Amino acid sequence: MRPGLLALRSYARPGDSVVVVALARLGRSAAEVAQTVADLATRGITLRCLQNGLDTATAAGRVVAEVLSDLAALDAVHHTETAHRA
Repeated sequence: MRPGLLALRSYARPGDSVVVVALARLGRSAAEVAQTVADLATRGITLRCLQNGLDTATAAGRVVAEVLSDLAALDAVHHTETAHRA
């Protein structure tokens, strides 16, 4: 994990808002981004992404974040299944 991201996750408190230019700044893989988004949500920290307008302070933003998390999990399962076939 990037040192700056680790510091942000340690520093942020419930009620804070994290603003990022792009979701890709939250991790090096889809699974890591999804984990970071889920961690922030669990801790009561909202997320705003400037590139795509995601805002987890809204109901729609929370749904989109959940779908992104589910897609990352599906991608991880797909990669595992593909590796087992090889």
